[in-house]
Amino acid sequence: MNLNETVFVFDVGGSAVKAGVVSPDTGDFVKHVENLDIATASAYEFAKALPDAIELLAKDIDNFKPAGIGISLAGLCKDGIVVEAPNLKWFNAPLVVMVKDAMKNVGHNLPISLENDGDCFALGEWKYGVAKEYRDILGITLGTGIGGGFIIDGKIFRGGMGFSIEPGHIKVNYEIDTPPCGCGGRYCLEAGTGAAGIVHTYKVKGGSVDENTTVLDIAARAEEGEEIAQALFRRIGRRLGIGLAGLSNLLNPEAVVIGGGVSSARKFIEPSLRSMLESETLVSIRGKSVLLWSELLNKANLLGAAAMVAKL
Repeated sequence: MNLNETVFVFDVGGSAVKAGVVSPDTGDFVKHVENLDIATASAYEFAKALPDAIELLAKDIDNFKPAGIGISLAGLCKDGIVVEAPNLKWFNAPLVVMVKDAMKNVGHNLPISLENDGDCFALGEWKYGVAKEYRDILGITLGTGIGGGFIIDGKIFRGGMGFSIEPGHIKVNYEIDTPPCGCGGRYCLEAGTGAAGIVHTYKVKGGSVDENTTVLDIAARAEEGEEIAQALFRRIGRRLGIGLAGLSNLLNPEAVVIGGGVSSARKFIEPSLRSMLESETLVSIRGKSVLLWSELLNKANLLGAAAMVAKL
C-alpha cells in the first residue's frame, strides 16, 4: 500500500470502542475518537454499523485517501475470525467477511486487518512508541481484561494454533475472594487484576462502591490518600509481578511494556510489581528485562492496528 495514505482504525474493547484515522508511515493521527458510539451487542451489529462510523470519521478531512481498515479486538482472532471474545460475548464470528460485505454495500472494497488487542498494543509500542529501540518485547495491557502480545524481530508471536499469548489467563494462586474469570476458568490473573476484579476486591476489602464505580474512581481515592485503595493497588502490583515474572522466565523479553487504563494507578502498583519481579525471576535474567510504561497510552492499540493494515 501507499504509506502516504491513511487508514481507519478501531479498538474494540470490553467496555468501549476507540477509533481514529492514522497515517501508518508516521503514526500521526488525522483524527482520534476516544469513545465511539457504535453497536457492539454482536459482531454482526458492529460490522453493519461500521460504514456509518467511517463516514463520520472521514467528514471534514481534506485530501483524504483511505487505504484500509484495521481492527484491534479484545479476544482471540485468527484468519479474520473472532474465535473467542468473552468480555464481548462474541464467538466464532467471521468479522472480516462481515465488514467487507458491509463496506461493499456502500461501494468500498478496502483491505481489512483483524488482530487481538494485546498484539496490536505490543506492535504499536514496538513500531511507534516507548519500545521502538528494542527487538523482542512483551506488551501487557491492563483494562477490562488483561491482554498482551509478544513481538520477536517485529513479528507477532502466534503460537502453534495461530493465537498469541493470553497473559490474563495464566494461572496464579488467588485467594478465595477473587471472582470467577469471564473465560470460565479459575485462578486466572485477569480475574483479580482486570477492572471488574479490582472493583470486586475493593468492595470485599471495605471500599465503598456502587454500580458506577470504576478503577479510575478507585485510583483517584488512592491519590487522595485512602488506605483501602492504596493497599488494593499494592496488592495488584504483587499479583502482576508474579504473572510477569512467570512470563519473563518463559519468554525472556528485552523489554516489558505496560499500558491500559489500570496503569493510571502506576504510582501505587509499580513498587510492589518491581519487588516481585526482582524476587521471582530467574537469577540469570533478573533485572535484564527493561520495565517500561506506555507513552502512547490509549492510542497504542490503534497504531498497532494501523501497522497491521500497512503490511497487507
